[in-house]
Amino acid sequence: MGLAVLDKMDKGHIALDSLIEVKSSQLKSNTYSPLRDKFPDQDITISLGELLKYSISQSDNNACDILIEYAGGIDQVNEYVKSLGIKDCNLAATEDLMHTSGDAYLNWSTPEEVVRLLNIADKHPLFGTQYKDFLQAIMQETSTGKDKLKGQLPADVIVGHKTGSSDRTPEGIKIADNDAGFVILPNGQKYYIAVFVMESQENDADNAAIIASISKIVYDTLNSDIQ
Repeated sequence: MGLAVLDKMDKGHIALDSLIEVKSSQLKSNTYSPLRDKFPDQDITISLGELLKYSISQSDNNACDILIEYAGGIDQVNEYVKSLGIKDCNLAATEDLMHTSGDAYLNWSTPEEVVRLLNIADKHPLFGTQYKDFLQAIMQETSTGKDKLKGQLPADVIVGHKTGSSDRTPEGIKIADNDAGFVILPNGQKYYIAVFVMESQENDADNAAIIASISKIVYDTLNSDIQ
């Protein structure tokens, strides 16, 4: 979603501090949303940059859906991702639709394809430098999932990431607990990583520990290779 939004902004020469109107009806009450919690039951004016921060850094579901609408709808976002050569991925539902339908499988991807997308977004000139730098900065500011990819890494390691977490089924199965992003090694080299825990019966803390353990193995292996 973030890439599609920034692509539209770049093509339209729209600044990150450009304001849009958000109606209270867009701030759904039945989902995770720090934005709604900050502005309950009211219409607001907010910059596109701030909405992106809420969506990416804080995993705000309402902000995500507002930005999907801004980008032209979920089909347009999916079409944009496909245009980058991403195949093993499909975006068919907003956060609201996934939540109300109870079908967390509507949107899917392989972790390999997410890593490809991260690589493309970083190494190809998809949009202006100011937009790319902003995206990487807010990924580094992510406040959710500190116990996932970052959980077992040294505190001074730079990590930019976007977390994901589904609802549980009536049987208590967690459909998805994910984290994906980039890590910068001490020598300045960057690598991309995506870890997906699927259909887990474990609690959230154990799922996060699985992701953190895999992340640490990757980091330790790559770091030892350059020493």
